[in-house]
Amino acid sequence: MKTRPRRTDESGWPDDPTAANRQKRVSAALVVFNHRLIAAIITVAPLAISNATAMAATETEPASSSSESAGASEANETGAASRHSQNYRDAFNAMMADPTDAERSFEFARVAVSDDDVRGAIAALERILKINPGLANIRLQLGELYLRVGATDLAATYLRQALLAPDIPPPLRQQAQSLLGQAERS
Repeated sequence: MKTRPRRTDESGWPDDPTAANRQKRVSAALVVFNHRLIAAIITVAPLAISNATAMAATETEPASSSSESAGASEANETGAASRHSQNYRDAFNAMMADPTDAERSFEFARVAVSDDDVRGAIAALERILKINPGLANIRLQLGELYLRVGATDLAATYLRQALLAPDIPPPLRQQAQSLLGQAERS
């Protein structure tokens, strides 16, 4: 009795359902890993930048007395967390517990804006768009925040994308048009 040679597809995987399922599972796992890696990078990069900026600012400020200098070094030891409110830290920790949860990222963005961390809010909103690219309201908020930090080209791009959404409510459409006008004038 002769056994037939096993057929393989062009990638070299055996032509059977279990191998195809295995390939799909590996691909899906890589996609999830890449999304989590991107989310982690987007979250950590703005925090590292703001920490470096804050440290550079404290190094360039002249100390008027030794007691102030001691207080400044003590403040540096407590780290970046001391500059933010407890709500900010709680929202950040909740977001980091599940970086793919859009609601937690949105809550962090809201708290970050109120805590004057616009770059952190931008990173969280960008992460939401990675998870769900069809959210016009997030594009509107990104446009507004990019306009606030002076990135008018990015602001205009996000605002135009928000205006293309067919289901954007009239008040948000007016707000987007107004912000787009500001971005184009800048």
